[in-house]
Amino acid sequence: MIKIVIGSEKGGVGKTTTCAALAAGLVKRGYKVLSIDMDGQCNFTATAGLLVGDKIKYTVDDIIDNPEEDDILKCAIDTSFGDFIPGSKNMIGEAADKRHPEFGTFNFLKTQLSKHENEYDFCIIDTPPYFGLSLISSLVAGDYIIIPAMTSVFSLQGMNDITKHIEQAKTQNENLKVLGILLTQYRNTSFAKDAIYAYEEIAKNKKIKFFNTTIRQAVDIERAHSVCASIYDYAPKSNVASDYKDFVDEVLNALKKPLNKNKK
Repeated sequence: MIKIVIGSEKGGVGKTTTCAALAAGLVKRGYKVLSIDMDGQCNFTATAGLLVGDKIKYTVDDIIDNPEEDDILKCAIDTSFGDFIPGSKNMIGEAADKRHPEFGTFNFLKTQLSKHENEYDFCIIDTPPYFGLSLISSLVAGDYIIIPAMTSVFSLQGMNDITKHIEQAKTQNENLKVLGILLTQYRNTSFAKDAIYAYEEIAKNKKIKFFNTTIRQAVDIERAHSVCASIYDYAPKSNVASDYKDFVDEVLNALKKPLNKNKK
């Protein structure tokens, strides 16, 4: 199982959207996917349609206290984004940190996923937009991180924060690698072109891949979220669906995996 964390310490950069598009895209390519919402805002859980009705029996919060004996798959719900582990609002900020002092070992998610290493091809993990134990535990469990970014001043400033904390997480997970920086919500403006150059310089200096694909800004994304559908199902012929398909291709090529598991 290849574990990919989607992480940024700047909100609104398309983190959850990228999680949903990557997970659903991999499922459509024939891969078995486990999706996990580690963000207390639960936007990924909402996108999967799990906040409607009584679909959730357990969340990721329910297996933190006893990771050795408990099993994360008791939370799993079958969705178009793969087997889904719902998030919990109990995971927000300092409240979660104080309720789970043992969470400070950072290993609970890694321990859980190690039990199911051969059951899935990919695990896609959504994380909160701030530095805390949810993000660190995800980085400690992950093999790769993808960093979504926008062509904005604040997004550029946030890049230094996440890369610094990735290096910190490597003290507990030396195998963690940055798979790349993904530019989202792109509009063709003069500032955007300057921002791309700035990101390319950051990527070059830090020896990080900058994805060739850029994700164009599109209202279809919000509409897809509102009806709890993947962008491929809601607007399969849209520019943004095409962009995310290209992005999934890039991810699979970077990992040397077939673009369609069923057509090796």
